[in-house]
Amino acid sequence: MSLLRTVSLVGLTLLLLGAAAVGGATVGAVPNDCTSGHGVSVHALGADESVDPGTEVVAFEDLSPVEQRVFLEAYTDRENGNDYGSSPVYEGGVPWDTDARVVEYRGERYEVGTWVADCGPGYRFVLGFGGGAVALVGALVLGLAGVVGGYRRIAD
Repeated sequence: MSLLRTVSLVGLTLLLLGAAAVGGATVGAVPNDCTSGHGVSVHALGADESVDPGTEVVAFEDLSPVEQRVFLEAYTDRENGNDYGSSPVYEGGVPWDTDARVVEYRGERYEVGTWVADCGPGYRFVLGFGGGAVALVGALVLGLAGVVGGYRRIAD
């Protein structure tokens, strides 16, 4: 196989791969399931673990109804096998007053903290622009191979 044909095949392959990546990004073949927002995590404190001075210790019953619901969502996740139970992501901010506190629930103490999920541009962005760049390089290589091949035919 001649060098010109090999370069043409490489260019065509790059063009097709880039076009497929752009197509996948455009039609949503790669879902972006990341949601930006805030959440609450719950971690059980051992009987011998002390609480930092200044940390607010609150009984579950003293939480607002919304805070009780959020705590129970994270607690349920913890009971399902996660060391740090986590609530769902709340897009408008998590309904929790302080960044970290200790909640007493069913005779145990749980450290509660808030977290932020900040999603980047995601796969669609990378596939769209990256695929476009690969397709452009493939088109340039294929075009240059065609020009060189044309000049060779004229010269012969």
